[in-house]
Amino acid sequence: MKEFVIWGVPPNKTDEEPIFTKATSMKDAEDYIKIFTEQFGVTKARIQVLDLNECPSKLFNSKDILNEDPWERDDERQERYDWGDE
Repeated sequence: MKEFVIWGVPPNKTDEEPIFTKATSMKDAEDYIKIFTEQFGVTKARIQVLDLNECPSKLFNSKDILNEDPWERDDERQERYDWGDE
C-alpha cells in the first residue's frame, strides 16, 4: 500500500507543511496539486510517496550510521574503503 502525501507552502506562510494525505494514486495526487496551486494558492507543491509495505528498518542500517564519521570527507571515506579491499 502506498500513501501519496502532498506537501507545499500555504498562502501567507513561509514553511512547507503537509497539505493533503488522502490521494489514492500518483495521478490523483497530481490532480489535487493542480487544485491546491491554482485555486488555493499553495506554492512549492510536491508529492511524497510512502510505501507502507516496505519495512522501515530496512531503509537504514543503524550499525553503519553509528560507525560513520559525519565530519569525514567523502574522499577520506573512499580511501578507507579502498584500503579494506586490498
